[in-house]
Amino acid sequence: MCVVFAWGLAMTLTQSWALFADWWAMSLTMAIGSFVAGSTPAGGGAVAFPVFTKILAVEAHEARTFSLMIQSVGMGMASLYILMRRTPIYQKVIVTVVPGGIAGMTLGALFLHLPFPYPRIFFTCMVAMFGIAYHISHWFLKHEPDALGHRWGSHSPWHFGVAGLIGGILVSQCGSGIDMVSFIVMTLAYGMHERKAIPTSVIIMTLLSLYGFFWFGAIEESIVTEWDYWAVCVPIVAAGAPLGAWFISMVGRKWILTALTLLILGDLVSTLILIDLSAQAGKVMIVLLLLSGSVFAVMLRWRHRERSEPRI
Repeated sequence: MCVVFAWGLAMTLTQSWALFADWWAMSLTMAIGSFVAGSTPAGGGAVAFPVFTKILAVEAHEARTFSLMIQSVGMGMASLYILMRRTPIYQKVIVTVVPGGIAGMTLGALFLHLPFPYPRIFFTCMVAMFGIAYHISHWFLKHEPDALGHRWGSHSPWHFGVAGLIGGILVSQCGSGIDMVSFIVMTLAYGMHERKAIPTSVIIMTLLSLYGFFWFGAIEESIVTEWDYWAVCVPIVAAGAPLGAWFISMVGRKWILTALTLLILGDLVSTLILIDLSAQAGKVMIVLLLLSGSVFAVMLRWRHRERSEPRI
């Protein structure tokens, strides 16, 4: 409520209410995106980025920066809700993923500038193959998650540090991704329970969003038009993301599996519909699908071998 009140006061003092006439579609998009951000291992940017770039004709770098800005509020509120309710999370994962994510986001912002739609293609291929691997694990390999998780060994900080590095690079290009990357490692490789892995991924994405907001706002000083987009979405995400966090805390594992499946299918369909794939992009997509599938197969095999003595 304090966030909404402060936002309303700022909008009134700056006479910015007319912005809704121009950017109401962004508010509508984030009504969905914020709920997704709080209830799944995908940030609101996973919804905002493709819609903004292809339907609303927003430049890719603006959509990325906006995603980080709005997730700082929405997922930040969801994280506060998670912490205030003392929702179980994997603290060791957060401590090891976030430093790698900060390093990856910094390196990506400084040295890597992938043209659109390649960051989105990478995210979609990774998520699609994760969906297949996830259902193989559940229905065929009969891997049941352990609320305590996989044994935490000397190699674990390296695993999650690398996951953070890859996820941070992805965040620097399209505004989200580290939450999904960390969730994949938690569930596929370590057998951690989705009920704890999802809020863990929300907190990870919150911290990277805050860092990204600081980077592009204070270090690069590149935020201009994004302030208008941000202004019309703040009150919506401040309510929507905590609502999503509450929802996922109330449902059973079958509902979580269904929500993840719908999220993956929605991401794949939206990419195929909204993005014009050239012949070269199609080839890249095939390579990424094969690479992601191979990595996830290794994760499943490693988990199958190392399932004993969970100690996390």
